[in-house]
Amino acid sequence: MFRAGAAPAELPPPPGPLAAAHPAVILPGVTLLADISEFQPDINDAMYLAWSKAVIIRAAYGAQHDDRAWRGGRRRDLLHEGGGRYVAFYQYVAAGQDVTAQAREFCRLIGAMRPGEDLYADIEEGAGNLARDWQAWAHVVHSELGWAPRRYSGRFFARDHGLAPVDWIASYGTAEPPEPHLLWQFADNFRVPGVGTADCSVFHGSIDELAALAYQPPVTRTATTEDDMPSGLITSPHGVRESRTWPAGTARQIVLYSDWEGVQDTPPVVTLRVAHLHSRPFDALRATVDGTVSCDIGTPADCNGCSFTRVDSGPATVSFHTNP
Repeated sequence: MFRAGAAPAELPPPPGPLAAAHPAVILPGVTLLADISEFQPDINDAMYLAWSKAVIIRAAYGAQHDDRAWRGGRRRDLLHEGGGRYVAFYQYVAAGQDVTAQAREFCRLIGAMRPGEDLYADIEEGAGNLARDWQAWAHVVHSELGWAPRRYSGRFFARDHGLAPVDWIASYGTAEPPEPHLLWQFADNFRVPGVGTADCSVFHGSIDELAALAYQPPVTRTATTEDDMPSGLITSPHGVRESRTWPAGTARQIVLYSDWEGVQDTPPVVTLRVAHLHSRPFDALRATVDGTVSCDIGTPADCNGCSFTRVDSGPATVSFHTNP
């Protein structure tokens, strides 16, 4: 739960478990995930994983307190063994402690990244501009663990302390914050199977899309040819996002094609989002597919997937392929 700041959207809602009718829950195509700490002492990991394959665990509070939910790393093992697809860990960055020492302790706990893991700094206390604190923490973690971490904070605290936009944003209520974000923590009292009441967040996408943003070990591959690359038809209906993935660094261009004339009155329209290992997916293209349309990938080395959405509802097909 976000505790710092005093803006209304960062204050917890009234007592009592949040109903499952919250807008974040009934949105189509989303993934829910709880974040768990020692404040939830009795957790049934198997029951939780039957509900969601994504979870965030607090590993440490500052440099001197390992969270009891971490269980010396045992919970990490159980979550992976139980089929967790997106298993993330965070450290509460305490304002009164040296930020570099905190980051090093966090790295000591994590040890080495495993597939499907992600890392966050929980920054919700301190005065003035905290951008340098975040940068110092992130530099240590990235240098020691080889993975660019993300940051969590409250919507208005982040805005007022030089942290916005954040990857994981706390803003309680029914209206999703407009600032760019990966995860929206919409409640601190959501009824979660296997946990009880806990913080709950939403990701707009499938568990496959969320897991694609987590750490994956480098893959050694032989030279890639066009025959190895993803290709096919965009088959999802109008307005539904369709995702494809590939090993990072193997695709440099995405090509769309439609022979629409005589099938519908105007060319198909497709939006394209591109995913990278170390950043959030971003909108790369809104294309009117009149014949062939190409999109060069700006940073192909860590690009590992994309998603397509048909904007129009016409019957013409749109095909795609990726070039190495």
